[in-house]
Amino acid sequence: MDIGKAFTFIPEDKEWLKKIAIGGVLTLLPVANFIPQGYALRVMRNVATDEPAPLPEWSDWGGDLKKGFMWWVAMAVYAIPIILLGIVFSILGAATGGASSEEVSGVLGIATLCMNCLMGLYALLMAVVLPAAMVRFADKWSLKDAFELGAIKALITKKPGAYATAIVVAMLGAMAGSLGSIACVIGVIFTTFYGTLAGMHALGQFAAETEAIEGSGVVLPEDDLLDEPEEEDLAPLDDEPPAPTE
Repeated sequence: MDIGKAFTFIPEDKEWLKKIAIGGVLTLLPVANFIPQGYALRVMRNVATDEPAPLPEWSDWGGDLKKGFMWWVAMAVYAIPIILLGIVFSILGAATGGASSEEVSGVLGIATLCMNCLMGLYALLMAVVLPAAMVRFADKWSLKDAFELGAIKALITKKPGAYATAIVVAMLGAMAGSLGSIACVIGVIFTTFYGTLAGMHALGQFAAETEAIEGSGVVLPEDDLLDEPEEEDLAPLDDEPPAPTE
């Protein structure tokens, strides 16, 4: 995986400043922030399918809105367990504060700690699962594919090293995006979206290596594709035609 390429491919586009600015502004707007998410998914797919220009034009706002919203729904479904755990955690926290005896307070405190640990573990699990689910979703833009846990597990274990690298790059991209706060709002507009696309490029490389998206994979040189045909087992031809039978 080319880690450096994930961060340098954007300036290679002649109109990258305009494209990053549009995505950054939309990210700050309610509802409209689904559009840059869909755009980022298209970037990942373009990288996976080896498109010459991975950074697409802003020409499919409706399609990007739909894709971004569908992925948000997928993340919301995955987040249901942690939401429920959070509700239980809040209830236990309130009960602990109002407990009258030390024994009850201690039991509730232990239960609260256990719930907190479960929430942390589930959040960690989602950090591992969601990128692969995103790749699955971007294959055919089907929500069903994002929840096929068996296929997601197979995808992760196919090239775990490349997958871990892609996740780290995505985390680095998110950290780089947070640096925009130093330059106030203007910096956030550029760096947040820039960092998101860097992570998407890394996931696109992973999808290409694992051929997880239709049309992805390493393109072989033409010389490798032109294999010599196998010799056919043909019966030898006689030099002379057979003699006619009487």
